[in-house]
Amino acid sequence: MIWWNKLNFLKNERNHLGLPQKDVFEKIGVNKGTFIRWEAGHAIPSDKLSLLAGLGFDVLFVITGKRSFTADFDFHLQEKAIDLVAKYIHRSGRQLAHPEMFYPVAMEIYQIFKQAEDENKEVDPVELGAKVISLFAA
Repeated sequence: MIWWNKLNFLKNERNHLGLPQKDVFEKIGVNKGTFIRWEAGHAIPSDKLSLLAGLGFDVLFVITGKRSFTADFDFHLQEKAIDLVAKYIHRSGRQLAHPEMFYPVAMEIYQIFKQAEDENKEVDPVELGAKVISLFAA
């Protein structure tokens, strides 16, 4: 049965966040029985989904079982990637051949940072530089 997997999405997300059931249902203002029914697959009102999101729940995952983009997104690493690209451009003193590619290149750098962090590895500065150089190619 396809619906069976949906039964555990709320519970899986709560466990993923390391939150005790009691903490969650008290913070969103429902009783234990209601929360248990939600974890068993009953519909969750949208206002309560919003409160769950405020506690860090990935609401898309709770509803569909698929992670949203922002659930794993590290805004600190994004800022670091954007800063790095901006520094490379500034230090080069050159005009960009493709300024519209600034953000896509920064996101490629972000992916390098994220992968290195996830794998507990060092970032290869040559790989970073090669990505940025593409901004200057005519």
